[in-house]
Amino acid sequence: MISDGGATRHSVLSEVQRLVDLLGVPYFTTGMGKGGVDETKPKFGGVYAGMGSKADVREAVENSDCVIWVGYYPSDFNAGEFTDKVKSDVVTEIERFPVSEAAEAGEGVDEFPVYTLRERRHNLRDTVDTRIHVAALRRILDPNNLMVVETGTAQTGIQETKYPVGVIAYTQTVFGSIRYVTGASVGVFLARREKGGINRNILMTIDGSLQLTVQGFSDLLRHGLKPIIFVLNNAGFAVERMIHGMHEKYNDIPTWKYTRLLDTFGVWYEKKTYQMRTCQDWNRLLQEERLHEADVIQLVEIFLDPYDAPKALHLVDAALDAVTAN
Repeated sequence: MISDGGATRHSVLSEVQRLVDLLGVPYFTTGMGKGGVDETKPKFGGVYAGMGSKADVREAVENSDCVIWVGYYPSDFNAGEFTDKVKSDVVTEIERFPVSEAAEAGEGVDEFPVYTLRERRHNLRDTVDTRIHVAALRRILDPNNLMVVETGTAQTGIQETKYPVGVIAYTQTVFGSIRYVTGASVGVFLARREKGGINRNILMTIDGSLQLTVQGFSDLLRHGLKPIIFVLNNAGFAVERMIHGMHEKYNDIPTWKYTRLLDTFGVWYEKKTYQMRTCQDWNRLLQEERLHEADVIQLVEIFLDPYDAPKALHLVDAALDAVTAN
């Protein structure tokens, strides 16, 4: 089974989880569907994104003789730049209204192989890179956290970890949606505050995206939403570097003092900021009580090498290069 973005958008996640538990088969999400099902159970296999997937995930999904796909969302980032290769004749697709059955059902099997992604464990002593900050973020997350994640390196990087049970996550796997996350988080956090059940709001964005819609910080402050904001600072547009010129100047952006932005957009509000340059910085942050209490708005700036990128992006970039070469 695959739980995709449509399952999240149409609020059928509890039904999807019940179906997964009832069937007892291996299950996966896409990038847009991540956070929609329980990622702690042994039959959760990880995130499927075409060539942007781990090898064991691709093998399990693309070689299956029966795939139940809930809320299919075939966008560029969600499908690994359209490198997904699930055989259409084995897919039963469940959408909000229609259900399209597989053209030919494969023979039943008594037991499915279980594929799991094994997270790398880091002692947080090395130089900070995408792997390190994702591993550290996993240690920060708690049940009943609400995450809103920017498309691009933030969204593809978070695929490398597993959310605790009860984390609610929203992301958009459409490349053209870059920048929307900051403003969209205001509405998401407000709605969830009215609904209740959330103990901490988390916004993960990227420097290039944030520079387009940073005024959303004013609304976060004005409404007293107090999220924890992670800003990945890689000095430009990392995805564009990967696919449209690694060293082109048009993929660079001006350097901002991100930890001063909350003062700029809301002078009288209490806030707290941090900068992550080393793994020792992460170790100190993990011990920070106010980060876990989330009683004030907080911003964590994470410094990354301009050419650092999640493994999923490297896989997709290599696949696109191969297609171009042919």
